[in-house]
Amino acid sequence: MSERDLFAPDALQVQLLLALLAEPERARPAAQAWLEGVAFDALDEGTRRLMPMLHSRLAVMHVAHPLVPRIRGLYRQAWYLDSARRQHMQGVLAALAGLNTPLVVLKGVALGQYAYDTPVHRPFVDMDVLVHPDAFDAVVGRMRAMGYTLRREMFHAICAMPPARGDGLRAPGVMELDLHRSPYAEVFGRGHVLPLLDRVVPVPGMAAGVAMLGAEDQLLHTLSHGLRPNAVMPVRWMVDAVQLLRVQPGSIDWTLFADEAARLDQAAVARMALDVVAGLDVVRMRAPFNSLPAVRPEARARVVRERTARGARLIWQLTRRNGGLWRRVGLIVGLLRDRVAADGWGAVLRAAWRGGASHPG
Repeated sequence: MSERDLFAPDALQVQLLLALLAEPERARPAAQAWLEGVAFDALDEGTRRLMPMLHSRLAVMHVAHPLVPRIRGLYRQAWYLDSARRQHMQGVLAALAGLNTPLVVLKGVALGQYAYDTPVHRPFVDMDVLVHPDAFDAVVGRMRAMGYTLRREMFHAICAMPPARGDGLRAPGVMELDLHRSPYAEVFGRGHVLPLLDRVVPVPGMAAGVAMLGAEDQLLHTLSHGLRPNAVMPVRWMVDAVQLLRVQPGSIDWTLFADEAARLDQAAVARMALDVVAGLDVVRMRAPFNSLPAVRPEARARVVRERTARGARLIWQLTRRNGGLWRRVGLIVGLLRDRVAADGWGAVLRAAWRGGASHPG
């Protein structure tokens, strides 16, 4: 897989990004080009989640097209689901608040409240919550007591599935909750995470005790999470990155950002992602390039190689920054034990044979 296959947008995706992010003089023709060229019935899920924001942009620019009513329908659907999911989320967070530990919401939950003019412009399908290492076991216990089924998908996070109703279905808006030891799949040790927790800030419009990552960590996590393989390249992360760069101009300490990127071994990933964002020419990018070194070809190849690893190679690689040999072996044995308990030996062996365990979110 090449760099372009991993994260670079194609020509039609660039038109969508410009329609969402550029000034009206550039955005209007880009929107028309995207509407004329898109196979709307074949939209991937990542692009569908951009439709609420596109609906608002098209309305402001007075763009007319036969697809506009269908985009409006996706906006209305997203508004309903966002309301239901946020209601469910508030109930879960309230139940966890009694544990007296900060609950740090990640990804869409935080971004919709902080970086967008309305949360419905940043839909989310599950909750991601970073938990302090000292409180992780207590939170897991509380989720089990609430009827959630938990399984460890990767080292940095546990997936918690909510209980079904009596008819075997889940109510609209009831979501999976991912409990995170770290925002990053590659670095999840206590020493990696504690500095991030020292910089968390309250989430605008959410209850006391609910926090989000600081501005520098929020941007770094968005860039790192964006550069990962998908069947269809997700452009959502680029919109998130631009919104974060715009929300409070001058709020990012670029020295801290660069230091954290280096400490967490994310500097090459961050610079490569910012290169892509800069290529859109929709936001000033001078400061980031003064703080992050250019990425040499061999380093770029390493990023692509690591981000596209699968199966046992990926699992071994994800422990590389998190301890010595025996610590790594112990982590892998624990992960294998949990997966066998959840799925049985047959499923685990079949996944290993197919090269399963793609790079986690």
